[in-house]
Amino acid sequence: MPIVIGAAFWYWKAIPYAINAYSNWGCILVQEGKFDQAIQVFQAGIAVAPGDATLYNNLGIALLEQKKPEEAIALYRRAIELQPELVIARHNLGKAFPAQSCFSIQRSGFFPDGTREAS
Repeated sequence: MPIVIGAAFWYWKAIPYAINAYSNWGCILVQEGKFDQAIQVFQAGIAVAPGDATLYNNLGIALLEQKKPEEAIALYRRAIELQPELVIARHNLGKAFPAQSCFSIQRSGFFPDGTREAS
């Protein structure tokens, strides 16, 4: 029995560092329409792993669903800054502009430096 208890202890201790768990859990909450809860989960994940681009992208999705395109755009840009090859963040950034009534992609840019071309 002590081995099982020890294994359970280390399993639960490791959970905050399982970044995919934050992403997966938050995405499920978004699909269920529980945006406030999803935002809290993504923010908790970012607190543990501030360099994880996927968490910023997913938080942007939840905020865009709550009609907060300016906040979503900032998060998509942060995700792209952290991981330039994260294509889904670029896609989501493009989807956020019409929600902001900003149809000029050239003005806002897809890339962190405001350009439309890869460095």
